[in-house]
Amino acid sequence: MSENKSSVEDGIDLIPASMLAAFAFCPRLCYMQFVQGEFFDCAELADGRFQHRWIDAEQEPVPEGFVPFHARSVSLSAPQAGVCCKIDLLEGDGQTVTPVEYKRGEAPRAPAGLFEPHLMQLAAQCLALRENGFSCEQGMVYFIGSKERVPVNFDAALMDRANYP
Repeated sequence: MSENKSSVEDGIDLIPASMLAAFAFCPRLCYMQFVQGEFFDCAELADGRFQHRWIDAEQEPVPEGFVPFHARSVSLSAPQAGVCCKIDLLEGDGQTVTPVEYKRGEAPRAPAGLFEPHLMQLAAQCLALRENGFSCEQGMVYFIGSKERVPVNFDAALMDRANYP
């Protein structure tokens, strides 16, 4: 998933959710990629782009009337939260929405569960959804390799980590 640094009309720079995930993974690598513009491709990243291709094929708007829906590649900006994001898949049931983040590979089997970068990316998406008036209490990470969905509850501890001052 590719997100570009975004600005809103009043000149505030927004941080892409993917940048928060990169920072949670490795602050130095995040700096090299997003500040210095250095990017080193590898087989895993190329495979991830290939697995992700149908999700990024076209952007879909959230339908009016908020009936049950699925929308791919939904882009949102949230100036108050200071983030922007591109949600791989947004599911709505008429009451709440659920962002679904697609990842290559298999779901982690570690007792700790998901990795912090996955959690930060979904939490930033939740901040953007809430700022845009949606009710959002849970997200999902879908692992293409194992065809598994792993739920993420947007509890206070996770949202506090994602909502920097």
